[in-house]
Amino acid sequence: MNEATDTGTRRDRRGRPRRVVSAAFAVSLAISLAACDDSDVTASQYIDRAKADFATNDLAASVIELKNALQKEPRNVEGRFLLGRVYVESGDGASAEKELLRARDLGIGEADLAIPLARAYLLQGRDADALDALGAAPAETDAARAQVAVLRGSANLGLNDAAKAEAEFRAALALDSNNADAHIGLARTLLPKGAYDEADGEIETVLAVTPDNPRALGVKGGLRLLQRRYKEAAEIFQKLVGANPTSSPNLVPLAYSQIALGELDAAIGNLDTRLTAAPDDPRAMYLRGLAAFQKKDYATAKQQSDKVLARTPNDLRATLLAGSASFALNRNEEAYRLLSGYLAEVPNDARARRLLGATELRLGFAEAALNTLRPLQKGDSDDAQLLSMIGTAAVRAGDPTAARPYFERIAALNPNSGQALAQLGMINLQTGDTEQAIAQLEKALEQDPTLDRALIALAAARLKQRDYDGALDAARKLRQAYPERALGATMNGLINLAKGDIPQAETAFADALKLEPGVANAGVNLAAIRMRAGDTARARAVLREVLDKHPSHFQALALLVEIETRDGQPGEARARLETAIQTNPDAVEPRILLGRLLLQQRQPSKALEVTQGQLVVHPDNQALREVVGRGQLAVGRAADAAITLRPLVEAAPKSANTRFLFALALGSAGKLAGYRQQIDKVLELQPDHLSAGIARANLRLRDGDTETAAADLARLKARAPMNAQVLELEGNVAMAQGRNAAAAEAYGAALKRAPSSGLVTKLALARQRAGDTDGAVSAMESWLAKNPDDTGIHSLLGVQYIARAQLDKAEASFKAILKRKPNNAPALNNLAWIETERGDLDAALGHARRANDLASGDAAVQDTLAVVYLRRGEAEQALPLLRDAAQKAPKNPEIGFHLAQALARNGEPDEARKVLKAILATDQPFRGRADAEALSRELGS
Repeated sequence: MNEATDTGTRRDRRGRPRRVVSAAFAVSLAISLAACDDSDVTASQYIDRAKADFATNDLAASVIELKNALQKEPRNVEGRFLLGRVYVESGDGASAEKELLRARDLGIGEADLAIPLARAYLLQGRDADALDALGAAPAETDAARAQVAVLRGSANLGLNDAAKAEAEFRAALALDSNNADAHIGLARTLLPKGAYDEADGEIETVLAVTPDNPRALGVKGGLRLLQRRYKEAAEIFQKLVGANPTSSPNLVPLAYSQIALGELDAAIGNLDTRLTAAPDDPRAMYLRGLAAFQKKDYATAKQQSDKVLARTPNDLRATLLAGSASFALNRNEEAYRLLSGYLAEVPNDARARRLLGATELRLGFAEAALNTLRPLQKGDSDDAQLLSMIGTAAVRAGDPTAARPYFERIAALNPNSGQALAQLGMINLQTGDTEQAIAQLEKALEQDPTLDRALIALAAARLKQRDYDGALDAARKLRQAYPERALGATMNGLINLAKGDIPQAETAFADALKLEPGVANAGVNLAAIRMRAGDTARARAVLREVLDKHPSHFQALALLVEIETRDGQPGEARARLETAIQTNPDAVEPRILLGRLLLQQRQPSKALEVTQGQLVVHPDNQALREVVGRGQLAVGRAADAAITLRPLVEAAPKSANTRFLFALALGSAGKLAGYRQQIDKVLELQPDHLSAGIARANLRLRDGDTETAAADLARLKARAPMNAQVLELEGNVAMAQGRNAAAAEAYGAALKRAPSSGLVTKLALARQRAGDTDGAVSAMESWLAKNPDDTGIHSLLGVQYIARAQLDKAEASFKAILKRKPNNAPALNNLAWIETERGDLDAALGHARRANDLASGDAAVQDTLAVVYLRRGEAEQALPLLRDAAQKAPKNPEIGFHLAQALARNGEPDEARKVLKAILATDQPFRGRADAEALSRELGS
């Protein structure tokens, strides 16, 4: 009967007829139920109704009847058992298990329970439990034994034991040759073995009896996919989908067939339908991404493959798809990570290996690309694209000689290809065989006069020979071949630049920009010429035009940042670099420039935020490594800086400046021996290196060799008398010689030229030692007026205020520190001392306790807290603190005095007298000595 005319029956999800109740009947039924009372219906009657419904496959009605029965008799074993079987038939494994186990508890026999319980476990994917349950299955008849064998076979299939599964299915067929489930199961075990014809025979046996058997059709469709008979597979799965068009799992293999047939729009439609019904179906997500990739919708491909990986991180197909999509989207770091991970698991996938090699070339990982691509070369390969990739990797790795055989092979494979011959000529030019390179380039141009790279290379070769006329002729031909492009004019400009004919070069670059506004090479060179001429306004205009077309161009950005910084516009420079990074997050050059700018602006932490993460991706980028190393050094991570900078020294061992930067990192990390060694090597490489000379002189001062340090100073001052570092060294030498006033004068002069917190500290100390305490305070106050966030100077000044009994000013200094650094223990301690002196003991106690918590074990901090307790009359709290502090600082008389006070107040006068006797026996002055002497007299000592 046609479904459109069949109002009495429909098919359930397994294709079986089920009862359909019309709306009118449902209303009349509701009315009759309202008027009816089922209170007289027994549990047995409900069960009988359920059996009748079960016999006609009306599972929903059967469940209702059984629940009514069990509401009346919850311990009815027959009802529980039947409900479990109904749930098995409806595909609800979890509910079936629950009811069957309750039936077992009520006394149902293990033999009766075995088969339905095993099926319940299989529905949940619990294959091992299913096998256990089947141990009690009855085996009185061949049909029963066949049924058990089929279930065992299904469980073993789930456990990936195909051999056992096949044996069980064959055993079932030996017992019952008409068992459809056994034929289907056997076919499934044959597919992985490649026994396609035998599997096909098993399925056809079933379909000959039941042509619409959905399980048999599903296996047949899967077999056609394996056989790459995609059209037949699509027809089979389309038939299966017809029964359930909105949510059928068969939409997935149907879409797979359609993708293979190139019917991408149809596949996408089916996959979208499936994902609407089952949004977490990983197969559907993967195929949706694959279809998108084939339509060059790489963003969707990446999105879908990422969804798969979020659920199953080890899915290799999704990993490859995500890596391929990332490559297509130029998200090269992601592509590198994904493809590397995939190849680690599937090293023989040639397509993935080639793609990873291309990714590594993009990222500049030339050595890695060589290692990745070389295994693909088999003997005298005729794969010109692969040979070109390997040769290019060798060139970029700095070994054009190793690259030459690859390009020779390409030229041999393509003897009439001007492009191949031009490539070989360019390689020979790099290896220094200029004559042969010129001959090959000229021959390539005979075959194809429009080869732009060959013309450029020929011009470069002539230029290398200083054959300016020949080079200009090549540039002229380039311009003739490409009259609307900037190539020829740009090359003309570069040649004239090499000749030293700046006016002609400027004219040529300007012509190039007229042809192609914003072309990078011409624009950068023209801007550089105008910068040297002092015409920064026109240079800036050219560079902006270049950056409009190439936002991340390193040289253009560098020149424009230099102009804007020089013109006092660092904010514009910074905004420009930040925009370049946002436009191309993977580009490292804008990050290097922004890092340098941030270091100049004394923002090393931000410089590291911009650059440090890129060092993992670009470990060989020396400019990036230097910026990171300088940033680490500036934030006090000297040990990290030394690790970062060491490879720079290894890569350029004769670079004095690089070695000196490394020396600074070692010195700041406390590695004095290494610091000395590197300073000596810097001066071996460059005896007139000013900073290294100053460093060596300071080392001599550290060693107490003041005389030699003074001699070094005299030589350095003769070379750079007003250099801030030389002036600071002059102050250091004067301090070592005890000439404090002269030291203060030198530090003051250095401070004017290179303001820094360190120089302010030295200046204040020199003035104080020279007896000019007002000058010391003035120097620090002047600095803080311009640098209010300098907590180090605030701390020094606060201590000085205390010494001058200017407690209000001292309090302000320490509060300024705590505003910026709330957990600064020394500031809290000093503030507590001030508050104690003023009698504000509650505030003092709070600050002293916090200081002690933060600097637990510091004797001075313990002493302050103890004094607060003493002032508050809480001597018992003070005593343990002071005992501990006195052990840590046994020669501190002030702590000893406070200990004596605490001992006396805690009823230990004898011990207090001993402590007082010890501290008063010396002539060491300390604040409170008079009070200590008075206490001693009071105690009778």
